[in-house]
Amino acid sequence: RESFLTFPALRQRHRLHIALKFATLLETGLLLYNGRYNERHDFIAVEVVEGGKGVQFSFSLGSDVTRVVARSTHGVSDGHWHTVVIDYFNKSATVSLDDCDTTLTISHGEQLGLACANTSTQLLETRCAVLTETCHRFLDLTGPLQIGGLPALPASTTFQVSSKDFVGCIADIHIDHKLLDLNSFVADNGTLIGCPQRQTFCASNPCLNGGTCSDEWATFRCQCPEGWSGKDCSLGIRPAWHFHGDSMLSFNPLLRPIQLPWLTALSVRTLQSTGLLINIQIGQNSSAILSVEEGYLVYQLDGERVTLHSVEVTDGAWHRVEVQWSVAGVTLSLDYGLRSVSRSLGAKLQGLYVGKIVVGGSEDQAEKHTGFTGCIQDVRIGTSHSLLERATVQVRVTDGCGADDPCEDNTCPPHSQCVPHWQTYHCQCHSGFVGPQCVSVCQLNPCLHGASCSQDRAFVKGYSCHCNTSYYSGEYCEEEVDQTCPV
Repeated sequence: RESFLTFPALRQRHRLHIALKFATLLETGLLLYNGRYNERHDFIAVEVVEGGKGVQFSFSLGSDVTRVVARSTHGVSDGHWHTVVIDYFNKSATVSLDDCDTTLTISHGEQLGLACANTSTQLLETRCAVLTETCHRFLDLTGPLQIGGLPALPASTTFQVSSKDFVGCIADIHIDHKLLDLNSFVADNGTLIGCPQRQTFCASNPCLNGGTCSDEWATFRCQCPEGWSGKDCSLGIRPAWHFHGDSMLSFNPLLRPIQLPWLTALSVRTLQSTGLLINIQIGQNSSAILSVEEGYLVYQLDGERVTLHSVEVTDGAWHRVEVQWSVAGVTLSLDYGLRSVSRSLGAKLQGLYVGKIVVGGSEDQAEKHTGFTGCIQDVRIGTSHSLLERATVQVRVTDGCGADDPCEDNTCPPHSQCVPHWQTYHCQCHSGFVGPQCVSVCQLNPCLHGASCSQDRAFVKGYSCHCNTSYYSGEYCEEEVDQTCPV
């Protein structure tokens, strides 16, 4: 935070192209800003918005602010590289994310369930139709170009951006299709060269025993096969417990007092948006409850709650969940610290005894907790060595977390293939086909200015546009070609 690069202003213009890459875990952030630091002058800004779901481009010609948001299906605050492209021309702005088919999304996005591109136009007052009227028609970007944040401003300063800093990495900035030399800054306020958090950690093959590795923010993540656990799949464990919504495991009290630091840890795999993971009786009248609510992890004790809002855990992959109590409070973390949240709670656990432990459901049908559907394994209470193994009560819990092939009886439409996941699948359209029913892109015809569309797998998008006139060119025949003046 509070680090940024400063470059000369982009100055007056009616056309602008910006492209850049970024990676972050945070749900908000200012990627780029050019303009003065108040609401009375022209500006442009690029921000991560909507809880990390999308990227917003906003601009003003000195009065009204126009905002355009492009959204990613899985969000942009996942620590992976994302690319944003902005085209501004004469008060109109288009924003697209990653490998978005921009023209197709803008013209048919609602029909196809796509939101990775968007466009908007700022309308001038009616009087501005008369060219002799004094109206702002050009972006007049007189302030400095800021990358990754703004300088410290008075607390009372309010203007058009929601974020004033950024935590993460920014690279490959292009202004009007020219690469911006990040070493040509006017000022550098605490930025670091490179992006060590985006190293290829999996290159060293850290996952053991057949685990599958994926590079994450500043670390790696292993998806371990059945019977293995731990950050690198090196820990042999018993088969997972499979819960079916009305299942439950109960364990007798541990009969030993809590000593800080105190740990509750388990691995979970589910597609269910809400369900009880574990309920631990503490002392005479308290219960520490770990659950999934609307896709997010929630830990609660004596009416106080800690929620990890940054990422959902209902994707069908294995996730490691840890709740660590210390003198300072409690930390709820996911996937060996990849995401975490800490909070100071009023409860004092030191010296209290742990009572009954219930996993995946409730013994008391009157309790208002949704039963869990999915798998839980490697449950540890107290320390990392205290493994729960032998339940005193077991109700409709089965061993193992396997699933039948979901594609065996799939109903994917023509021109698609079934891609299996744990207990579910998705239909992936062949190149050149889109939407829930995988219709031909050429049926929608995203080509412009009378151009003809043809299926062509030689192209990345699976189709191409053939301009039927020399007046237009470009991928969609969207670019007007300057014509030679007659002699």
